[in-house]
Amino acid sequence: MSTRLDPATPPYRVLPPTAVDDLTAYERAGGGSGLQQALARGPDATVAELARARLRGRGGGGFPIAVKWRRVRDAARRRGEPAFVVANVAEGEPGSYKDRHLLETVPHVVVEGTLIALHAVGARQAVIAVKERNDRGVGRLRDALAEIRAAGWARADDVEVALGPDDYLFGQETALLEVLEGRPALPRVLRPDQRGLFAGLRAANPTAVDNVETLAHAAAILGGDANRFLRTGTDATPGTILCTVVGDVARPGVRELAAGTPLRTLVVDLAGADDILAVLGGASGAIVTDDQLDTPLEYDAMRSAGLELGSGGFVVVDHSRCIVQVLTTFVRFLALESCGQCVACRVGTTEIADRLHRIDQGSGSRVDLERIAARARWLTDGARCRLPGGAERLVVRALERFGDTIAAHVGTACRARPIRTPLIDTLDPDTGEVVWHPGYDSGVPTHARRRGMPR
Repeated sequence: MSTRLDPATPPYRVLPPTAVDDLTAYERAGGGSGLQQALARGPDATVAELARARLRGRGGGGFPIAVKWRRVRDAARRRGEPAFVVANVAEGEPGSYKDRHLLETVPHVVVEGTLIALHAVGARQAVIAVKERNDRGVGRLRDALAEIRAAGWARADDVEVALGPDDYLFGQETALLEVLEGRPALPRVLRPDQRGLFAGLRAANPTAVDNVETLAHAAAILGGDANRFLRTGTDATPGTILCTVVGDVARPGVRELAAGTPLRTLVVDLAGADDILAVLGGASGAIVTDDQLDTPLEYDAMRSAGLELGSGGFVVVDHSRCIVQVLTTFVRFLALESCGQCVACRVGTTEIADRLHRIDQGSGSRVDLERIAARARWLTDGARCRLPGGAERLVVRALERFGDTIAAHVGTACRARPIRTPLIDTLDPDTGEVVWHPGYDSGVPTHARRRGMPR
């Protein structure tokens, strides 16, 4: 398996040119040196080095990893309780495959990054959480962990692999903790550092939950790449980011780019899109139109433009598609994947999805449009997680940029080329072939039906 390296990719990178077959090959390329440095430096100096590198989490929020690890470590010390570490590979955002690609290409760095976090936080145990459905990734991860344990790497026996359901919310950090404790993927109110893994009525058990791309960068930085990391990207977001681009493009795939690279470089120059109606940043990153394609792929720049970098997954749709159908597909995905705990999703997101569906089918009215706009204004009120916020960004942005088109659709059934829910099942790095999640062929995934959610 090869990894596509593009002209925009700088000398610093976390993805190797080809898949790493075994621990010997990983160590030959410098693997393991990050953990060695962390052990030699000690926890405080390890966290300080990551703070110097200004490493931000790559799971969506861009939160500084050093701040998170210090918060968890200090909370555990203050309370006299054990801390835990969780590596999050429960990727489920539409249009995203970068975490699974990292796991399938170089699983050893996922284990090494997890061990560094375990040491730096002073945690009792670490868990690498991955969806059971990801057969190839799970196999590669277990083989890598077995090799590392056999080689005697420090505290490798304190790392476990945990499998979870094929739910979108399994990737949400607090819902992930619920799954690890044997319960459904229902988001908590408190952050993981406030109520972590195996916490009870009196114990908080502060927990650091980190995306695996973040942990891979931590291993590379500590392994001697800190200066190259800092010379790459932007001042606000140094280093590289892994991005997935799929949809109406000639060359779909996962690419590693310097943070701050324009979105246009990714979707036009590298992925070969030549007809763009819109670019969607997953199910919750808002809609990007042509006038914003030069926005830098960097957390603060994207937010300043009213967008979200999120997990770096982008879906391109061309003018053969209908924006009403695209919006309906994405919002319906969020409604189906909602846990139903809060009114924002149980009522708001579901109502918007249903009204959009009516407009898409030609049976909607102006009242539906008015109700969609009204619902979107308070959709995040009382929300327990970021899912309703994603729906709000999509809807508000679509109404701003495509309001006239959507209004003109009222009373007319959609005849555009159909779009499938762009939830990726597999993505071949050599050919770019994308296999979509089969559970969405009917528009209602198996686990959504299991929870009794409406069509």
